[in-house]
Amino acid sequence: MQAPALNDNSAASAPAAPSPDNLSIGDKSAIAVGGFGALLLVFHLACTLWLAVKVPVSPQDLNDASWLMSYSVTEYAAHTMRWGMALTCLIMGVAIGVAKGRLTPVITGVVLFLFLHTTGMETAQLRVGVAGGATRIGCYVWESSECRAMLGVPVNNAPSMYLSPAEMERTGETLAPWYQKALVADVSWDTVFFVAPCTTVWAAFHTGELNAKLDAQRAAVAKFRAANHGSIAQQKQVDLSTVWH
Repeated sequence: MQAPALNDNSAASAPAAPSPDNLSIGDKSAIAVGGFGALLLVFHLACTLWLAVKVPVSPQDLNDASWLMSYSVTEYAAHTMRWGMALTCLIMGVAIGVAKGRLTPVITGVVLFLFLHTTGMETAQLRVGVAGGATRIGCYVWESSECRAMLGVPVNNAPSMYLSPAEMERTGETLAPWYQKALVADVSWDTVFFVAPCTTVWAAFHTGELNAKLDAQRAAVAKFRAANHGSIAQQKQVDLSTVWH
C-alpha cells in the first residue's frame, strides 16, 4: 500500500519569519532611529555616572543651594522622574517583553529606568544646574532675608525677596522689584537655560571646570558665614564690655 502524500498547504500558508530583506523602508528607518536613540540614552547615562564619580557633591551642598526655578518644583519633577516615570518604563518594558517573548523590550525598559532614575537624582540636578547656571551653591542675591536664613546667619533687617501677600494679589507678581533688579544684574541669562541632557554631556567633558566652579561657590558661602558670624561675635563682645563698664 502506498503511503498518503503529505499536504504541503499548511507549510505554504504559514507566515514567513521577517528578515531584513523583507522590511519596508519605514520599518528600517524606525529601527535605525530607535537604535540611535538607545545609544544616546546609554551615552547620557554613562555621562551622568561619570559626573557622579568625578564631581562629588554633598548633602550640605544641597542644603546651601539656590535654584532659579522654585526648588519645590524641581524636587517634584525629580521625584516624578526618578520613581513615577522610571518605574512605569521598567514595568511596561518587562510586561511587553514577557507578553511578546522578547528580550528587547525588557532591556529598553531597564535602560530607560536607569536613565530616568539617575537623571532625576537631586545631586545630578545640582550638577547640571550649576553647570548651566540655573543653580548655585549659595545665593544669587545675598542681601535677602531668605538667603541669610538658609545659610544660618542672622536675618536682622534684611528685606524679603518676596512681595507681601497683598502686593502679590494686587500686582500678580511674586518677587520684590529690588530682588528682580539684583537678580537680573547678577545672572548670566544666556547660559542658564541649557537643555539638561546637553549640559550633562558638556559637563562630563569639563569636570575640572565644574569642580572649580563648585569650589568657588563653596568658598563664597564659607566667607559669607564667617563674615556674619564674626560680626555676631564682635557685637556680643561690645555688649559685654558695655555691661561690665
